[in-house]
Amino acid sequence: MLTNEAIEAHLSYLRPAVEALGHKLDQVSRKIDAGLSPLVAKPNDTFDEMVKKRDQNRQELNECTSRILATVDEIKLSVCIGVILASGASIAHSLGWI
Repeated sequence: MLTNEAIEAHLSYLRPAVEALGHKLDQVSRKIDAGLSPLVAKPNDTFDEMVKKRDQNRQELNECTSRILATVDEIKLSVCIGVILASGASIAHSLGWI
């Protein structure tokens, strides 16, 4: 059976070792955290970049679609004006004005 003094003597040898292990664990934890930080931040950055690129592509597509619709409207207007002029010329020809 160990006496209190013997236990205290053993503990006095173990305390510095336990404290040293605690410091080493803290160092390892900091190194792991430092190594994981860029890995954790990178997917978020990549996702944000993908969202920005998607928004930019969507904006470009909207602008392109708007230009195409404006061109189609101009073509419809031109065709309508052409039809009206042709109809007027046909009526004028039928009446002998031309």
